[in-house]
Formats: sequence, structure tokens, C-alpha cells
Amino acid sequence: MILVRYLDLRKIGEEEYERFLARCDAARREKVLRFVHQKDRLRALFSHALLPHALAESGRDPALAGNLSYNAHGKPYLPATDGFCFNLSHAGDFVVIAVSPFEVGVDIERIRGDRRKISERFFGEQEKAYIRAAKDEKEAEQRFTRVWTLKESYLKYTGAGLSRDLRSFDFSLGGAIRLTDEEAAASPPLFFYSTLFDDAYYLAVCGEEEGVQVSEVLARDL
Repeated sequence: MILVRYLDLRKIGEEEYERFLARCDAARREKVLRFVHQKDRLRALFSHALLPHALAESGRDPALAGNLSYNAHGKPYLPATDGFCFNLSHAGDFVVIAVSPFEVGVDIERIRGDRRKISERFFGEQEKAYIRAAKDEKEAEQRFTRVWTLKESYLKYTGAGLSRDLRSFDFSLGGAIRLTDEEAAASPPLFFYSTLFDDAYYLAVCGEEEGVQVSEVLARDL
């Protein structure tokens, strides 16, 4: 079971923000305060607050979060923590973390207008057909965001990020979510999860375990 925990930034008050900021080391505090807008500061601050909580939930020392490293494409990981893989994402009002014993990728995106044209240039044929089949523009934007988050979750699972051409693999979403990709065919079977989240976002997960458990974390629990 892949565990997904999310934090709703709309529920965080000034007192909680100041408390967490005081807990940061100088480098993290400087990075947070570099942002002008408060919502950007909240995302920068609390995206890293979820990792110690996830470590504690798995029975590990939360202090291990201080060992954070990054691969060549920017994917964060913790060295020497066998059986604990994670991935982070944030958008709008939400910060999310996915945790699994195996590699995992997660992405959350707000549904916005005027983005479906991106699909004609960067998506595969099955994905473009799925978006074109929408009954109206609102549904087309929802379908675009669903595809985008699935592609992002897969790229984050592989650790390649956007260094890889989005057209090099193609999702079929007519029924079950299926991926056409030569590299994926040679790897462990993958599980994909996709859901409309809070009515204005899509959340997607890619991993090697079947099943996803999604639950909210409150700032007081961190």
C-alpha cells in the first residue's frame, strides 16, 4: 500500500507558520523568506515538514530528514534508508508526500484553463485522443490535467523528471490506466492511481505497489 499524506495550507495560521519557521536551520529559513508571497513561503516551508512526519509514521527517526540528497535530475531521496522511498509535490493550497518501500512518484496540479493546447505538442496519440473526446472545454482541461499528472508521476518515479521527452511514452485512459513505454516493459509492473482532488486538482501516483491510502495531516501533528 502506497501512503499519501497531504497538508491543506489554507488551514495554517500565522502562529503555526512562525513556529515551523523557527524550527528551520538558517539555510532553509533563508530559502523560505526569499519568496515574496505568503502562499509560496508556506509551500516551501511545509513541503519539507511532511518528510519527518512520514519517517516517524514508518517507525524511523524523523531526524533522518536532515540527510536529504538529490539525484542528477533533482529527485530527493534519503541515503541508507532501505524500505523507505518517498516523493513530494505541491500545487496551490496543497503539499503532498507519497511513501512506499519501493520507488514512487506523486504529482498534484491545479486544473487551469487554456493549457490543453500544450497536449498537441507534447502528448502521445492516445493521450491527445482522450483529451479531444471531452464533451466541452471544462472536461478537456480536466482530462489534460489528469494526463499531465500521470506523466509527471511516472517521470518522478523513474527519477528522470522533465529531462525526458514527454512524447516518448503514452498513456491509454479509456478504461484501466495503461502505459506504453519500452523501458517500463522491462521494469517491475507499475501501478497508477489518478483522482480528482478537492474538485479543482488532479492527484496522480506511480509505484510498484497496488493500492493507495490518502489522508490529511494537520499542522499540529507535524
